[in-house]
Amino acid sequence: MVQTSYEQMTAHGLDVVPYTRLARTFADRIAGQPTAPDPLPGHFADGVAAMEVLDAIRRSARERRRVPVPAPPP
Repeated sequence: MVQTSYEQMTAHGLDVVPYTRLARTFADRIAGQPTAPDPLPGHFADGVAAMEVLDAIRRSARERRRVPVPAPPP
């Protein structure tokens, strides 16, 4: 039974293509094969930047004000 918003979103297969691409990239890297040049796989700095955005959203909601998001490193 689909109950949450996330389950409703993924029940339609919305996440299949990105996860398939991710699995292919992992398999190619493990096998030493070249990977597709586009889109580039995410890296640690991407994850940090995403968390900074989420932290700013939560802080903004808690404090009921705009919260600046740090600029990503060059």
